[in-house]
Amino acid sequence: MKNFKSIYQEEYEKLNKQQKQAVDTVEGPVMVIAGPGTGKTQILSRRVANILTNYHTNPEEIVCLTYTEAGASEMLDRLEGLIGEEGRKVRVSTIHAFCSELILANSKLFGEEPKVITDAVKYEILKEIMDEYIKEDSPFYKNSGNRYSSKDQLLELFTKIKRENIDKDDFKIVIDEYFKMIDLSVPGEELYKKFKYTKKYKDKKPGDFKAEYDKERQRMQKLLAGVEIVEKYKNKINEHNYFDFDDMILWIIKKLEVDNDFQSSISNSIKYLFVDEFQDTSVVQNKLVDLLVKGKTSPNIFVVGDDDQSIFRFQGVSAKNIQDFDKKYQPRKIVLEENYRSSQAIIDASRQLISHNPREEKVLVAAGDNKYYNYQLPILKSYRSVEDEMFGVLSEIKNLIHSGVSPNEIGVIYGRNSYGEEFANILRDNGIFVQIKEKQNLFDNSFFKKISAILKYICQNSKDVRELRKIICFDFFEVGLSEIATIRNLKKDENILIPSIEEIDKKLENIRKKVSNSEKYLSPMNVLSYLVKSLEIDEYIMKSKERYNLVSVLNEIYKLMLTECQIHPNLTIRGFLNKISALQEMKINLPIETISGAPSNCIQLMTAHGSKGLEFDHVFMMKCNDGKRDEMWPGGENKSDKLTYPPGLVREDEDEKVLKKEENRRLFYVAMTRAKKVLHLSYSEEFSKTHFINDLVGIIDKVEVVGLPKNLQSKEEVVISKLPEDIVDEIMDGFSLSVSTLNAFLKCPLSFYFNKGLKLPSETNEAMVFGSIIHEVLEQIFISKDASQSSELTEKTVRSLEETLKLFETIFEEKSWQFSSNRIKRDNFNRGRKIIENLYNKPGYLKEGVIAVEHDIKGVKLGSILDDSETLSNMELNGKIDKIECDGDIIRLIDYKTGNVKNAKEKLVEPNEKEPIGGDYWRQAVFYYLLFTNSGFDISNKKVVVKYVFIEDSDTEEGFTETPDILISKSDTDLVLELIKEAFMKLEKGDFNKGCGVVKRQSQVYPCDHCIRVLDNVLPAFDNIKEIEVATYMKSLNKYKSLSVSKLNKFLNCQKSFYFDNVLQLTVSAGLSASPNEKYSRSTSSATPTGPVFGIVIHETLEKIYKYSLQLGEALNYYNDSLQLHKEEISGEMSINELREYGQQLLKKLYENYIPNSLKGENVSLEKEINVKLEGNFLINGIIDKLEYDDDIIRVVDYKTGSAERGVEELGFGGNYWRQAVFYTILLEHSAEIDTKDKRIEIQYIFLDDTTNAKGYSIHTVNVTKKDMNLVLSQIHNFWKLVNTADFTGGCNKDDCDYCRLAKFVDFKLLKDNLAEKLENK
Repeated sequence: MKNFKSIYQEEYEKLNKQQKQAVDTVEGPVMVIAGPGTGKTQILSRRVANILTNYHTNPEEIVCLTYTEAGASEMLDRLEGLIGEEGRKVRVSTIHAFCSELILANSKLFGEEPKVITDAVKYEILKEIMDEYIKEDSPFYKNSGNRYSSKDQLLELFTKIKRENIDKDDFKIVIDEYFKMIDLSVPGEELYKKFKYTKKYKDKKPGDFKAEYDKERQRMQKLLAGVEIVEKYKNKINEHNYFDFDDMILWIIKKLEVDNDFQSSISNSIKYLFVDEFQDTSVVQNKLVDLLVKGKTSPNIFVVGDDDQSIFRFQGVSAKNIQDFDKKYQPRKIVLEENYRSSQAIIDASRQLISHNPREEKVLVAAGDNKYYNYQLPILKSYRSVEDEMFGVLSEIKNLIHSGVSPNEIGVIYGRNSYGEEFANILRDNGIFVQIKEKQNLFDNSFFKKISAILKYICQNSKDVRELRKIICFDFFEVGLSEIATIRNLKKDENILIPSIEEIDKKLENIRKKVSNSEKYLSPMNVLSYLVKSLEIDEYIMKSKERYNLVSVLNEIYKLMLTECQIHPNLTIRGFLNKISALQEMKINLPIETISGAPSNCIQLMTAHGSKGLEFDHVFMMKCNDGKRDEMWPGGENKSDKLTYPPGLVREDEDEKVLKKEENRRLFYVAMTRAKKVLHLSYSEEFSKTHFINDLVGIIDKVEVVGLPKNLQSKEEVVISKLPEDIVDEIMDGFSLSVSTLNAFLKCPLSFYFNKGLKLPSETNEAMVFGSIIHEVLEQIFISKDASQSSELTEKTVRSLEETLKLFETIFEEKSWQFSSNRIKRDNFNRGRKIIENLYNKPGYLKEGVIAVEHDIKGVKLGSILDDSETLSNMELNGKIDKIECDGDIIRLIDYKTGNVKNAKEKLVEPNEKEPIGGDYWRQAVFYYLLFTNSGFDISNKKVVVKYVFIEDSDTEEGFTETPDILISKSDTDLVLELIKEAFMKLEKGDFNKGCGVVKRQSQVYPCDHCIRVLDNVLPAFDNIKEIEVATYMKSLNKYKSLSVSKLNKFLNCQKSFYFDNVLQLTVSAGLSASPNEKYSRSTSSATPTGPVFGIVIHETLEKIYKYSLQLGEALNYYNDSLQLHKEEISGEMSINELREYGQQLLKKLYENYIPNSLKGENVSLEKEINVKLEGNFLINGIIDKLEYDDDIIRVVDYKTGSAERGVEELGFGGNYWRQAVFYTILLEHSAEIDTKDKRIEIQYIFLDDTTNAKGYSIHTVNVTKKDMNLVLSQIHNFWKLVNTADFTGGCNKDDCDYCRLAKFVDFKLLKDNLAEKLENK
């Protein structure tokens, strides 16, 4: 065994003088000021070890509050290394986790068991409130586009209200007082200057209010409207008993303040309190810390922090934490000044920067190996453009790696996430592997979109080949695009004759049938697992070099399903898809929690905030620019969507601008101090360099940038295989070109490939449906005076407004089912009525005349327009013109446009240097002119013009706007005809297989859906699966602290299950299972199919029966309440009512005999957790339902539900229950906590629902021998031996084992060898 006393002493001697002081000063309040790299983590763990080793303290009496979960985990690992198992019993956690544990441990004090609210639930409830209460007169109302753009403003307001404990009345009082102050303000005061004229201006005299006063009124009205919404949201959250991170702390604070007994018990249970990263604790968290030590004259509170690294003010953190603690507790103050990370040059430069802030001076010196680093000043480079900067840094990183620098010793730091994502793509394209800290959005992920599309397809009522074509494009199915093209003309449920597609079609129809026809409830999770297995998506995942990313996404989908099912019991897969659609409407980001480890061959990318706590030999700080309009580094802060608060509701006596600048300087300092050897700073000349660089004058090395290597600047080409000639000929046979097809082709030729070549249906969206409804109404406003069709150019009269509104209601009713929510329906109904009323309200706008509406022009031959194009003479043009009107000698072609008028301006632009082929709407105007003037109309002595009507324009009094008449010239028609000719020539050759390459957003240009569709099915050019596999395995090993018997049983059933359960983590979301036990498959059972929830609830009830000595009635009530709490998880064959009745009968039978006669009170331990370290440092653990101390017998009682017949079989030698009995015996015999000397251990199983026994239950005892124990011990040792070496060459090798089926795609030998190499070099 290790001598931990000597280990601790050894580690203690490595500390410097100040660190030893911090470790040795045990009693009373202590504050350690620990600058970057000064070893604060070391002193925390060593101080705890000192207390436990030398001061007779129980580990449970020590509470360590850390800033992150990673910090807590690291602390526990260090403690275990220093003092062994005892170290893991110290209460180390984040502040939020600490509060959560207190709430759950004292649930009776906090009402019904609270539930942690997830992002999805939070936004779902907020959407429900916004839909119900935000009406047209609300300042938050939007009837289209991003309706929920105010969501984050409202949540921020919600947080403020909670943290500051204020309500609607408080807001009203403060706002009224604010305007009184404005009204009473006099010349010379700031409010007077801001809101009143100081001298005569036009018709205004001194003292009159400026326009800014009315704007401020509107801002305050918006704030009050927000408070109303937030209060309704708060009530809904409380109704469901949800809590978030803030609630946890606030609830505990409130309870500690009002309940003296609770406060005393908590405070007395904490002998020593540690707080890490104290500078980052919020005002609320500080209040909690104070309450935890309240009542103690000289509390043993130990805080570690650095005022220079306070960077989370936006989370309610005060930069004065350190000063306030000093005043409040008058602690022993220890300053750590020996830096073990950075070179002296970096230390000096960062000190010069931070010295511009008001602060407590500290002089850091290089003290470890870093004092021998070269005195290399930080390097500064400026680049001509942002792109040049990215490729310049790329070149430097490549040179470092080629020179032998390990990639994981290179860190790249920047201000905002979007910049990092762009740079990461450039690095990947050039073969450099990256690990980026920021999380991806689930809804933007291509794998999520594919799974979603398949789920939507199987939820349709019947097969639809048109939609199927879209599905089989996914790379899951490995169907060639030319094969898909052969079924391009099939409709709805026509038969498919291509074998590969026919097989997929059959599988999808089987899934649809299972979902539609199932008599029992199928949860979304069941459907997902069934789909993944049936379509062999699990095998697709295993074959992919991106398998860890894919599993991360699949797990997020599964977790989201689980969350939604907990909110909405019995939620179907259709219901789930509706919930997802609602969340997507809100345009929220749901982060993907990655499961993979960080490979050592990756460079690390992160924001400055995300860099906290990390260190690298080389750090590149990129985009060291200030932004436009006084925006400081790190930039990107959007102030436009912030609510405005009156002075009484913001921090008073603080200069916000100065505070922000000081915090940004601290953030820059934190980023700089991540560097150990070399710090590289860079900026682009497109914006001014950050003013923080000026703070470094004289201690920075400005280096001139020499020419960039051009071969690094790569652009992604999006190319797919051409369609076969016969398919192209078929497509072009009888093809007629519309302007929308032409514009789409000019933008991206792949649009033709997918829309016309494969005939993939386009996604129906709100804009399309609304536009269709409005166009249909506008078409029918004009009525022919004779019997002619409305599309003919004849005399027309106009319907009355009342008739048109009635018509609109009819059409809307027919088509509005396509809108995804009632809110969208309601908005578009009101929006449509408004459009119609606006058109009628403008006097004389809708008038009688010679008019045609929705005029369809077809068959216009290109040869009739062009004289020199024999090869293209038979090519046709077509189009539908919304309205044609004759106005004297003018024929006006009118096109109606819905949507944003501002976005239309660039589409109307004529050809110029920037847009040589003009905008989409300009080309449309010329195209319509060509169509009309070549379609046989008599236009002699007529001038043909084009006009656009933008039927929604809130900036005009009329509510809509028109363009002037657009005159089309000969040069205009020549250019568009040339574009048409070129398009036809390319189409005939099949040259529509290369995309535009726009795959990321650039200003107002959005990524091309067609190019993205292609790239979503393309593997990355470089894969890093080998390193990711090993890194993830090592991460899993580090997390896998102890072995339970259930895990051992599963491992023995199939060794490969460990990899899928713990490393790849695919088991749950994909519904993987080992081969059913052969004994089970041969036996039949009459057991009632109660399902897992029943077992959980019965176990909880039995625990409470023995804990609180419940009588039968109380037990039945508890059982019913517990079952109700778990109702969302019920997915078996029995309904909640059936389970309620079944469980009540079971409990009644137990109360007849078993419970009254069994041991209770002091003679039992319930849900007893035992942790043991066996010889060889093998950790095992178990939670025993009930331990009975019966004279010289220690009896383990384990409750079992389900089939008693199968259970009895498992009690036999080698069975799972037999092994559990042996395992529990080993736990007890090796436990340091339970004295088994001169005691006999007895293992007793109670089969609670044994239908073969007259009592309704049966009791079985297992006798464990020494031989049994030796066998199971050898199995435990073998488990750890195989797992520690990643030896999964064994397995059950049964045909129906999912683990073995999927394991063939993993090179376990390579994993084993790579792991051995990594561990050897570690």
